[in-house]
Amino acid sequence: MNKQEQLVIETIETILKVSHITEKGRKRDVVDARRLAYTVFRDIYSYTYQRIARVFNNDHATIIFGYKSAQDLLEVDKEFRHNYNRCLDLLSGGRADRIRKEIMHLEKELLTIELREKQQDSYNNN
Repeated sequence: MNKQEQLVIETIETILKVSHITEKGRKRDVVDARRLAYTVFRDIYSYTYQRIARVFNNDHATIIFGYKSAQDLLEVDKEFRHNYNRCLDLLSGGRADRIRKEIMHLEKELLTIELREKQQDSYNNN
């Protein structure tokens, strides 16, 4: 395991207050930590499923299943999403939070522009 992989794993273990996430086990908190790690490695570091499987001494099918279930959790589980965002912030030196805020700002601007255009179209049609 290289230094980057070790940093990701240690960061996740610290945030989730678990240990030994690379070892086998089915306790929910450890499984969620592994899912979070799969997602970070896949989305942030562009690891292949096979490479993630090597880090966790597992097969790629297990990683695919864990990654997909993590995507579902990110949509519905606020705590899981919060922990994911905390990991991103720590691993990116706080840049992830600034980027999320900028995206929200730009989305609001886009909605304002779309509303103005809609109002202008309505005015022009009358």
